Amino acid sequence: MRYLLLALLFGMVAFVGVTYAALEWDGVAIVETLREDGAPRQTHVWYIEDGHMLHIEAGTPDNPWFVEFQKQPQVTITVDGQSRAYIGEAQPNPEGHERIRAALREKYGVRDWWIGVLFDTSNSIEVLFTPT
Repeated sequence: MRYLLLALLFGMVAFVGVTYAALEWDGVAIVETLREDGAPRQTHVWYIEDGHMLHIEAGTPDNPWFVEFQKQPQVTITVDGQSRAYIGEAQPNPEGHERIRAALREKYGVRDWWIGVLFDTSNSIEVLFTPT
């Protein structure tokens, strides 16, 4: 019984570690939005860089950062330690969804596959951010 519990614990730690590594290993930006009370919210997101523009996926329309962004589309985004002000615009679906999913799949590879196993991104939304 003791070995079974240890194996289960090891399996859970490995699962959490693999998931954390998939999400945070590299290629992560931080989007800073404002909560209703004015406090900042920092959300780690995957992104696609296209010149000075950034393409970011809101995994679902009810993601807190996306809801806040819709109320105030000017946000701060940090990439590689450099913060800049951006203004964003949600892209129409299904084209936006298909474009961001394909781009993230190409950039993040097996990491994107792993996260796709765990989370439903079928209603995701592409947001295009332009520096201000």
